[in-house]
This record gives sequence, structure tokens and C-alpha cells, in this order.
Amino acid sequence: MFESSYRLDLKKNGKSFFKQPITFTVSTCLQLITPFCEMVYMSTENDLEKGDQVVCSLRDPGGNLYPVFTGEVFKTVPLSEGRVGLILETDISNREVNISFVEEEAENILIEILNQAGISNYNLDIPKITINRFSLQGMGKGAIFSFLDLMNKYGSFNAFFDQDNVFCFLPDHSLPAGIVSYERGKNILLLEDKKLTSFALPVLAGQMVSVGGEKQKITRSVLKLSSSQSRTVCYWEGK
Repeated sequence: MFESSYRLDLKKNGKSFFKQPITFTVSTCLQLITPFCEMVYMSTENDLEKGDQVVCSLRDPGGNLYPVFTGEVFKTVPLSEGRVGLILETDISNREVNISFVEEEAENILIEILNQAGISNYNLDIPKITINRFSLQGMGKGAIFSFLDLMNKYGSFNAFFDQDNVFCFLPDHSLPAGIVSYERGKNILLLEDKKLTSFALPVLAGQMVSVGGEKQKITRSVLKLSSSQSRTVCYWEGK
């Protein structure tokens, strides 16, 4: 049993999946755009295969589900002592993007990048800005980074895949509010400079979370569950 009051809930190809992993890790980082998820099972207990669609959530004591990762099994890796590691990825392809625009609105440029990269589910909040000239040729993820660099000249923007595998391109003021409020003596185990450790909680990069009454933009998070210890470590900008 995980020591946190939240429990891991898994769905495989749309159906409940009850076999719990030995360890479960989700890492999110705004600098990487895509999250990383890894599960470790005993080989004899693993029923997940490459290509399986998986939804990973935390279930609170009231039965409410909070997704922390949505993606598919990308590969399996044999480990020692009869274990197998499962690497899960979000739905971003390695398609090449080749675009060239003159006097075009920024949102239209990004939509074309996403279309060529094979990303169909997205949530965009981009002001009406006309870009004089923009062209690039490269892989989808690199193209998104190039567009993000361009837009950060006009403000503070964030590009990431959320817990539902939806690509988000949002300014700071449009970032979703997290469900967690961090308070000393309540749910903070260790508080450091722009970093804290807590019991397992559904906190992800790209969320605005209250830390001691101050709203902070989470830039990186690591959620790790195991039978011995379950923790969330998160980092933020600002104070």
C-alpha cells in the first residue's frame, strides 16, 4: 500500500487495470514539453504490451480521480531479478515539419506546426499577433520549441502536454489551477529554495499551485510511488 492517501488507478485501452506496479514514476518538465512515465512490474505480473493505451490517475479517499499521465506503452525493458520496465510516451510523432509564412497570425502558424506534427488535440491561448516572417524545417518537437522561443519575445508562454495528453500552449495567466494547496505542517515534508517534497499528490508542470499562500507556476514535478515510499517533488519559478 502507498503511504499517501491517494492511490494509483490504471486504465488499459479504456478498461480498469488492477495489477499494481512495483514502482510508478511520472516526470513533467516545461523545458521538455512531453512528460515521462515509467512503471516496473515483475515479469510474471505484467499484462501491458507495446501500443497499449494507458491512463494513470491518483484516486483520493472520496473516489475522485485525478489523471497524472495519458499515453501509450512505447517499449518494454527487461530488468534484473525477473522485473520488466515499461516506458510510456505521450502522442507526439517524429514527423518532419516544413513551413514558411509571411505576415501570418501566430496562432495559425502554430496550428500548422501541430497539424504537420500529427498533434490533433490541443488547447491554445495565443493573442492576435502578426508574425512578419517565420520558416523552419525540422522535427515536430523542435518546431514547437522554435515557435515557443519566438512567442516568448511577446510574453511568458508555456508549451506542454497535460495529464489528458492534450497539447497546451498557454500564457502564464491561462495556466490551469492545481487542486493542491501546499501548507507547512500539513502536506509539506521538506521545503527548500523553489522546491518542495510532499506525500504523493497530483501536481504537474504547467499548473498554478498555492505554496504557503503564494501562487507559483510549477515548472517541474516528479511523482514516484512504491510500496515503501511515495513522494511528489515539485519545482517552481518566483519566490
